[in-house]
Amino acid sequence: MIFDNELFYERILELCRVAGITTTSFPLTHNQSPKQVVYIESEKDILLTAYQRKQLASIEYVSHLFDIPSDAFDDTTEKNKISFYSVVLSSTLSERSQLAADTHAFLHTSFGSEVSIVFYKHDDYTMLSMSGFGHQSILSDWFSLYDELDDLLYKLDISNFSIKSSKAFYIDFVYNCARWYYTHPYSYDYAALELFPVDYFKENDIHDIEQEQLEELIRQIKNRAVIEYGDDYVDQDDITVTVTSDYNLDLELLLLDIDDEAQEQNPFGEDPYEDDYPEDDLDEYEYADIDSELFNDPILLMKWLEKQDKQG
Repeated sequence: MIFDNELFYERILELCRVAGITTTSFPLTHNQSPKQVVYIESEKDILLTAYQRKQLASIEYVSHLFDIPSDAFDDTTEKNKISFYSVVLSSTLSERSQLAADTHAFLHTSFGSEVSIVFYKHDDYTMLSMSGFGHQSILSDWFSLYDELDDLLYKLDISNFSIKSSKAFYIDFVYNCARWYYTHPYSYDYAALELFPVDYFKENDIHDIEQEQLEELIRQIKNRAVIEYGDDYVDQDDITVTVTSDYNLDLELLLLDIDDEAQEQNPFGEDPYEDDYPEDDLDEYEYADIDSELFNDPILLMKWLEKQDKQG
């Protein structure tokens, strides 16, 4: 049984009303065609590629549910509203998340607001996509419209979000609703400690670890989100950019005020600490040559093992 696509906007509007995000009972617009939204109502001249036009054809309906106006926030200088939409997709199961991310990229440009939050529908499931403040198409998990709406309602409850400013509201919204790999990316230190807990070598011998086993563990950590989400995994770098004359879309991964150096703490790319390693006794991958101090610091040990792998 598939929930009626034409009534999806009503279901989501009711959900948001129960969550306390809005008090309105009627949408601003409902069940518009995507071409009308992009080509007629948009105040910006949007240039879509042939591929994006094909994606546009995979949208059935677009509804503008409501806005949270700028004067709803405590900051008296606030000028940004937050717009909520619903979109019905017509695609294969394997394409649904990537299609949602890509279409939100150009729909966000059409909407013309600093922040837009879209409830996507595919068959019996709904997913949120969040764009704002230079970051686009941050996705939530998919929720069943029949037996998981309580879980979604819990995430949408107005008490979860700050009303200090639109940015504070948006950041809270993303932290509550986004998939874990957006808000909690694996840092270098976290990956190292997961592989080698602080007390690991009190109970284990380094000689028991095969290099192939280590490499497989590293691959599993690196690809954990890809493995968990399968076809629904979306890499921010793969989102198609919409070109306009006056709007700049940023593909940077949402880090939510985390320092930029967190991006450099990549356990599987270039090692930012490589120059700090001692050069002596590191010519071969031999456990006998490991400084005993490394066993007391799993992060340093992780770095040493990776360097050996690069040199080998």
